[in-house]
Amino acid sequence: MIDDINDDDDDESQIIENPSKIKWYLIDTEKNPCIVWNFFITLLIIYNLVVFPYVVVFKEVYIKTEDMGNGVL
Repeated sequence: MIDDINDDDDDESQIIENPSKIKWYLIDTEKNPCIVWNFFITLLIIYNLVVFPYVVVFKEVYIKTEDMGNGVL
């Protein structure tokens, strides 16, 4: 039983010592472009969570004055 545990530890140390390169078609989430993209998307989601309810509730703020005379909402 103890030998099995020791064998498992050796396998993990080999994996850490020899990190394999990822395939060219996979996206590495630890690199800078992916981190920047995730940050940008997070900001867009937060913006939508704040602005969309405001636009739905206060529609008259976003209606142009020239459209009001035409009956277009």
